[in-house]
Amino acid sequence: MAFYYEGNSGTSVPGGIGKGSVIVTYEPKDTGKTDTAGKGDTAYVASKAADTVVEVTTETVTTSDYYGQYITKGAGSGVIISSGESGSYIITCAHVIDGATKVKVSLKDGTQYDAELTASDSQTDIGIIKVNVKGLPCATVADFSKVVVGEGVVAIGNPLGTLGGSVTNGIVSALDRDIIIDGTTYNLLQTNAEINPGNSGGGLFNMDGNLIGIVNAKSSGENVEGLGFAIPIDDAMKVATELIENGYVTGRVKLGFELVNVQSRETLYQYPEITRYFTGYGIYIRKSESEDFRLGDRLVAVNNINIDSFITLKDLLKTLSVGDTVKVTVSRINSDNKSELMTIDLVLKENKPTEK
Repeated sequence: MAFYYEGNSGTSVPGGIGKGSVIVTYEPKDTGKTDTAGKGDTAYVASKAADTVVEVTTETVTTSDYYGQYITKGAGSGVIISSGESGSYIITCAHVIDGATKVKVSLKDGTQYDAELTASDSQTDIGIIKVNVKGLPCATVADFSKVVVGEGVVAIGNPLGTLGGSVTNGIVSALDRDIIIDGTTYNLLQTNAEINPGNSGGGLFNMDGNLIGIVNAKSSGENVEGLGFAIPIDDAMKVATELIENGYVTGRVKLGFELVNVQSRETLYQYPEITRYFTGYGIYIRKSESEDFRLGDRLVAVNNINIDSFITLKDLLKTLSVGDTVKVTVSRINSDNKSELMTIDLVLKENKPTEK
């Protein structure tokens, strides 16, 4: 069974709007429509929440040796989480807006706006875009601690990139699933509400019409149905606040290495500078901010924990803090052309995005 994103693919887009910004969520405005739906059914949820979900379309400039430059288009969904004098912020998935050179959003009534990329975070798959319009309806954020397995949910999004405002329903199937997607582990809510390509970044709402998750993935495989996943809204909103206020998620650590995971001869051939230091498959250092480490050092362990994959390394770094001193063990080719193990102390720094 494989898991994949329901949208484009992606990493980060740096840039914030400075300190002092606050996310404020509130009930959508009265549209004047007569609401005949009963609270707690799908029609009620759709009437309350659908106006807060937008279609997101992207254009990305791609360059190839054969075709030259060409534009690829993508589509996903987003949820309006704040709207004020400075504009409106929309939460989506990082992989939806990754690398995009142009982003547009469409409201339920068909109104389109150009959007700015505020920031995104590939580690949590949360992205933020902004439209310079005030007074848009915003989603009401639920208290995720009150979400329980078995309760009803409604997913609203833009499946297939062409069916904006589509509504599907289901239940919360599980609350605490560790799912690995493209080498990154995510802790997600599981639902059986139907999820399709283009739903990424859309909202998962409880039966009160309040936002409990941001849809980001589904399962694929023979005879596999009813396995969709969403980022819990408490996690999503914490990251969203950081991205809006700081342009990145503060407090995360880095080793200060540029690493390559050599698990095949084909990979080794792509990095000829590593070849003369090759002592076996593993993770090698290409560059280091610390002069204590060298090109070709093979990463063996951190704090005596064996590092056999990027997943293991990422999970370990999540447990550490800026300023911590860790013991990094590497295998290094010495002057006799033999490998030897060395353990070196390293002080962890904050992982800030590179200026572009």
